[in-house]
Amino acid sequence: MTSATLKKAVLRLHPAQWLCGFVDAAHLREPGPLTILLPEGQAREVDAAALQAIYFVSDFDLVAELTAPPRRGAGALPGLRVRARTRGGLLVEGILATELLALGGGLDLTPAHAECAWQRLFVPAGALLQVVPLAMVRPPRRRRAQTPLSGQFSLFHAGSAKPEKEVE
Repeated sequence: MTSATLKKAVLRLHPAQWLCGFVDAAHLREPGPLTILLPEGQAREVDAAALQAIYFVSDFDLVAELTAPPRRGAGALPGLRVRARTRGGLLVEGILATELLALGGGLDLTPAHAECAWQRLFVPAGALLQVVPLAMVRPPRRRRAQTPLSGQFSLFHAGSAKPEKEVE
């Protein structure tokens, strides 16, 4: 752990174990074991073969909400929405944060909705079984405000009481 920026993360290990701690996000794609700093202050190495997913979170107390199904009522964020399945049977959905063809090191996902328990998700390439594109969510179209032509006069004088001079 040589980096000064450690991110708060929850690791999903195979078989269905959770480990909370701090991870250096710059070393996720490196081969070999991943070092995690536990909240008690001890460093622990996690074997890459046992790692299913790394959830980057804002609070360790939200571990129970990490496996909850995605909410369907909230407005979706724009991007390519995918569903990934891991070796341990973990099924996750999110917006693809990396290029679809560059999945060699792993899969980076952002939550599909703004109200989510995790901020970012990393699934190592060794844990991936299947990645299925679900939909391309586009940002909502914005209508341009129509501006009246500056050289054109108004026929009905909307908003004013009466014209100053009657036309004969």
